[in-house]
Amino acid sequence: MKAQTFRVIESKPEESVFNYIDTNSSRAEVEAISDKLKGRKIGIMGLGGTGSYVLDLVAKTPADEIHLFDGDEFAQHNAFRAPGAPSVDQLRTPPPKVSLFC
Repeated sequence: MKAQTFRVIESKPEESVFNYIDTNSSRAEVEAISDKLKGRKIGIMGLGGTGSYVLDLVAKTPADEIHLFDGDEFAQHNAFRAPGAPSVDQLRTPPPKVSLFC
């Protein structure tokens, strides 16, 4: 099996919250699992090393709402455990984790 690139297929605003359709779920054969989150409200308690990655994955599902709960600031030690790469300026004045990940 090899990776293939196709043209971008845009979503219609009334059909999806995404700018383009999710072709990965069908290729991975996990559409039924992803569809279970459609129309749901999801809460994530803690946005550390595990919670931030859970958020990254859940944000790519058709869930209606994602609620984030974490009272900590996003500090340097969090930067290596979270998806993405915050800038040095962001770490100089650490924002609350919830603000950063919103």
